[in-house]
Amino acid sequence: EQWDTSIVAEVAAATTTRDFFSAAGTPAEGRLGIEHWLNPDWRIGAFAGTGLSRGVGAPDWRVGLHVAFGVQPPRPRPHWTADDQDGDGIPDDEDECPTEPEDKDGFEDEDGCPDIDNDSDGYLDVDDPCPDEPETEGGLSDDGCPDRVALEEGGLVLLEPIRFEVDSDEIRDESEPVVAEVAEVLRRHPEIRVRIEGHTDAVGPPAHNLDLSERRAQTVRAHLVDAGIDEGRLEAHGYGETRPLGSNETRRGRHRNRRVEFKIIGAEDGAVEEVQ
Repeated sequence: EQWDTSIVAEVAAATTTRDFFSAAGTPAEGRLGIEHWLNPDWRIGAFAGTGLSRGVGAPDWRVGLHVAFGVQPPRPRPHWTADDQDGDGIPDDEDECPTEPEDKDGFEDEDGCPDIDNDSDGYLDVDDPCPDEPETEGGLSDDGCPDRVALEEGGLVLLEPIRFEVDSDEIRDESEPVVAEVAEVLRRHPEIRVRIEGHTDAVGPPAHNLDLSERRAQTVRAHLVDAGIDEGRLEAHGYGETRPLGSNETRRGRHRNRRVEFKIIGAEDGAVEEVQ
């Protein structure tokens, strides 16, 4: 959340009960200030003001600072009623779990039951990085998520891209599981050799992009070797911006063009033809 800064304008006035709205008994003041929320509970501010009348107590001018603090009250606990025993807002006659409150997590919230494993893959949602996507049964990794890599004729298909830091060959932490699954595919298929191809968009000088794509391909190769894959099974080559998949004039096209691909270039039994 963002805590805003606000401009505040105020006019304050008072009058006496003995002589309503008389000049002397009706001081008035105008103030202009600024307030800034430091967090949900604290805010600070400053103001300057001047008198708007000649009433007693109206200043010639005034400046001030203030600090305000408050605590948000706790949310009230669900209220039990005879028609809604678990207090989840779903009447018992419509609630499949009338004594267990719905967890309101956006998944089947209308059935009235808590969902501790939304995707039913055996990984509790609190421990599942992909709570709404089931783990691939017998897949490459046991992390609660579907596989990110598939072996198809001609190459390895990445269902999730390998991402790098901007203008860098450093692989982002979020993509380490993708590289790990590529290594697992190669481990399960020791007969194949692959070429790791690096590609970029057309932003920047072509020579720089060619170098960047080469370094990224080599970085992925090094990660696979570190994971135990024989380096003799791995080639790496950068193509820069020369093989785009989309238009470099659009953001979506540039996103598609920044990629790493894995092409099968041979097998021990010679059954796989080289892919150009």
